[in-house]
Amino acid sequence: AFDRTVRIWDVASGTELSELQGHTDKIFGVAICADASRAVSCSWDASLRVWDLSDNPTDHQVLQPPSATAGVDKRPAPDS
Repeated sequence: AFDRTVRIWDVASGTELSELQGHTDKIFGVAICADASRAVSCSWDASLRVWDLSDNPTDHQVLQPPSATAGVDKRPAPDS
């Protein structure tokens, strides 16, 4: 969501079960495991967060993928 949270809902009752906080920028994707034990969210803060939905939904692991430009030589090209 644009408010930097992931919300877990009971679809049958329409009740919000959890609000997962931790991202520092807008969230643009969420996937839930088939067994509903974990969710993964991705954000414009350049992180993926893996949320444990089975025990404590606020527990999560942060994954910081390497920059798209990591390892790229940023020096100007020599004149030909």
